[in-house]
Amino acid sequence: MALNHKGETPASVMATTKQAVAQADRLGFDVTWFAEHHFSAFSICASPQMMAMHCAGLTSRIKLGPGVLVLPLHEPLRIIEELGMLDHASDGRLVVGIGTGHQPREFRSLGVSMDERHDRFMENWDMLNAAWRDGRLAIDGKFRQVPPTRFSIGPVGGRRPELFVATHDPRVAGRAAREGAVIFTSPGYRALPEALAQRDFVWRAAAEAGVAAPGVKLGVQRYVFVTEHPATARQEPARAWCISCAACAACATFTPRATACICTASPSPENPMWIGCWTTPWWATPRPSRND
Repeated sequence: MALNHKGETPASVMATTKQAVAQADRLGFDVTWFAEHHFSAFSICASPQMMAMHCAGLTSRIKLGPGVLVLPLHEPLRIIEELGMLDHASDGRLVVGIGTGHQPREFRSLGVSMDERHDRFMENWDMLNAAWRDGRLAIDGKFRQVPPTRFSIGPVGGRRPELFVATHDPRVAGRAAREGAVIFTSPGYRALPEALAQRDFVWRAAAEAGVAAPGVKLGVQRYVFVTEHPATARQEPARAWCISCAACAACATFTPRATACICTASPSPENPMWIGCWTTPWWATPRPSRND
């Protein structure tokens, strides 16, 4: 949900996102994710829970999730209650992504130390687990002291929503592997070697936590652009990438090769679409179907 282009407004990005989510629901996508960011044009979605709650009313079957909630920036008790509300409002379609965060500006403005983010994340995760397991919690932690507290709302039927974790910290990745969470990696526009390097990092962290590679659940975020025309698959993402980079303060760090688009699928009667690199405001996981 980024402000990528001149003339874009929060209203137009919001409208485009709602249309995309509704279409993804109709086409049979499994999940739509809403990222959390603050104080930049990178994303106008300051509250994934609010966005997912709104889209619950626009859809009927697609799962909805914050992807991801930056746990160190939040009051965990409120997050627990809000996620319970969201699961009930969506009739049990909640999935949950959590992460430690990585943007210093967000932490500075919200008064949270970046140096504490991993410890805060772990403590908040403990509280989330306790609430989902028992419906109540009490904790005497490093950052929060919570007396015995019972929650009046939690996930539908007492279920535990599927959990996804985004991290570059081996301690967090190891815990995620032990607890059976899906570990998000995001090579983005980068080529296969970077994706494999991120996979190997996760596997090493999991192994140190006692989980062998076959037992690791891995979710890979990739940018795609879908079109019926092979020329468009190369031209449009490259143009959009150039526009995005021109507005990015760090664009000098990108090489010219970063604007290239690689087609990753060939058209055929079974698969008529060409797919190229794309920076998208949300991503979803499709169920393969010849009819879509």
